[in-house]
Amino acid sequence: MERRDPTPDSAGTEVQRFDRDDQAYLQWVATNPDGFVLDLPRGDTSALLLHRAGCQRLAEEGDAGGWTAGSLKLASGEKWRLDDWAEGERGERPPRCPVCRPDD
Repeated sequence: MERRDPTPDSAGTEVQRFDRDDQAYLQWVATNPDGFVLDLPRGDTSALLLHRAGCQRLAEEGDAGGWTAGSLKLASGEKWRLDDWAEGERGERPPRCPVCRPDD
């Protein structure tokens, strides 16, 4: 996996944490439509999944009662940062969403 240092004007390059804060999460998604989101369901850390910021599955989650109430969200404009976080916490790269396919 090729890693690149972020350019000074890169938006959303650092990992942002959204915990029960839908407004901040939705603002991040709106300003980083090409970014990535690591979804960590509360109570089931094995179910984490990496998505594109605009993934339909994430939108459905919001329709079901809130984006950050049932799941903690980590977001970054750079996918490798979320991979690094998951590898550090779980020892492996996170699974990819089959709907938005963030590696394509």
